[in-house]
Parts: sequence; structure tokens; C-alpha cells
Amino acid sequence: MDRFTTGQMAQLNHVTKKTLMLYHKEGLLIPEEIDPATGYRYYSLSQCSTLDVIQQMKLAGLSLSEIREVLDKKDVAYLQTLLNRQTRQLERAMEQLRLSQNATRELIRTCGICLNKPVCNVITLEYLPRRRILRFPVPPYYMAACRDEDPQLKNWEIALRAIKDAIVGQGLPLALFHNAGGIASLGSLKNRRPQIIGGYVFNPQGLGAREEYWPVGYYLTVTLDHVFSEDGTHMEHAYLQKFLDIAEEEGYTLCGEYISESLAETPAFLFEGREMMLRLWVPVQVEKPEESPYYKLL
Repeated sequence: MDRFTTGQMAQLNHVTKKTLMLYHKEGLLIPEEIDPATGYRYYSLSQCSTLDVIQQMKLAGLSLSEIREVLDKKDVAYLQTLLNRQTRQLERAMEQLRLSQNATRELIRTCGICLNKPVCNVITLEYLPRRRILRFPVPPYYMAACRDEDPQLKNWEIALRAIKDAIVGQGLPLALFHNAGGIASLGSLKNRRPQIIGGYVFNPQGLGAREEYWPVGYYLTVTLDHVFSEDGTHMEHAYLQKFLDIAEEEGYTLCGEYISESLAETPAFLFEGREMMLRLWVPVQVEKPEESPYYKLL
């Protein structure tokens, strides 16, 4: 049998009759015979190979008009050009999907932190492994000691806008803008007047030319579930002072910049304005960390 109706051709090639009719309309696969009396379409077995090629190009993402051009031109070089372009488009789409997947995972992680809050307000000495980041400049500001002293959250909002602008300006995906953290200089810590001089976002996929890693080593750290206490004390500032007191008492040496890590932000869940769950990190040199009263084995 070398003559097939539309239905038989469709069944033979695992496509629908509607698909064959569309391919006919678009000039991709013209039936070998059309009965002038009934309008019935008939295909030959040899046309199956053409249909195979059409299906392959369709799976590759080429449009029907592009497929028609390939079939008309019968030019392999032209097909290769189209496929190379399609490959680049698919790679960009896959990259965006990976970013979306990471953003989804981060939001799931944030939900988990909010629902299963870690131990807060307990200072520990912990080892921080290597973590890849992108650093950005922000308008510098000194950290306020209390709510009434300075518009702390306003300054941080301005810093966040600078980070977001930089991400967009550098052509980086906006999906990176999630739970951004702040950076304070070592000198300002030693002077007990912490000054935020930069911001960062985590960069798990290695995007951007200016990526770097936080130094591995031991850090004094604490998790905070509020930015301000009930009496208006700025908790971040207060605990940094406690870190400095501990470093002096225990003989630790401050050896790098302070990092604030935003673990979770409540607006997406509580709708009460920007309130954050923070993790504070101050790098220190410790001769025998295992003997420290603050040592925590992860």
C-alpha cells in the first residue's frame, strides 16, 4: 500500500489529522494527490521521510515559516545557521529557567525559616565555608544605635535600590536580587562605629565578571529575628558591640569586613513593612577555636 488517507498518514506518523492539514496549508507537506471530486487528500509512503524532517525541525524549535524556507531552499548551510541561532536562544531560555528555579528554591527556603525559626540572639563561633557573591557599592552610612537616632531602614532601602540598579545596569538577571546583605569596613568595626560601605547578593551560578568569595574561616555570628527591640535599640548595632567585647575578652583578632546576611524578609508573608531576620558575621582569628566558650560544631 503506497497511498494513504490523511487519517492513515497521521496514524502512521503519530501526528494528528489537524497537524497534516496545517502543514498542507503552510506549504510544508503537500499531499501527493487530491481527489478533485471529493477533496480527499492522499499521501505516499515516500513522504514520511519529509514529515520526519519537519517533526525534527519542529522539535528543535524552528517556526513553520522557517521550516518551509529550509524545505524550499534545500540548503544545509542555511539550516545550520537557523539551528545555531536556535541553540543560543535555547541556552538563554534554559539559563532563565535555572534562575527561576533558584529563586523558587530561595523563597521555599525563606518560608521554611519563617515557619521553623532558628535559635536567635545566641552568639556562637562558627566556621564559614566559601560562598560566591557579587559585591556592589552603596551610599555609605553609619549604623544607628537606636531607632530615633537615624533613619536606619531608610538608609538600607536606599542601599538596596543601588544594588538593584547595579544588577540591572550590568545586564545581570534581576532574579539575583534576593535577600541582599550589607558590608561594613574593618576599620569602622575597630572604631566601634560600623559603617556600611557595600552590599552583596549571593551568586550560585557564577554570573558576572566581578564575582568573589567570602573568606573561609571562623566568624562570630548570631541570628536576629528583629531589626529593633521594643525600646528602639538597633539590634544589629548592639550585637556588633557585643562581638567586639567578646573579641577583646577572648583575645580574638578582627580580620575582615563585617557581613550582614538577610535570612528572611517578612513582607511576602506578614505584610507589616520590611522586617528582617538577619545573620551577622564578623571574621576573627582564633588560635584554638574548639576551646572557645562560643564554639559551635556544625
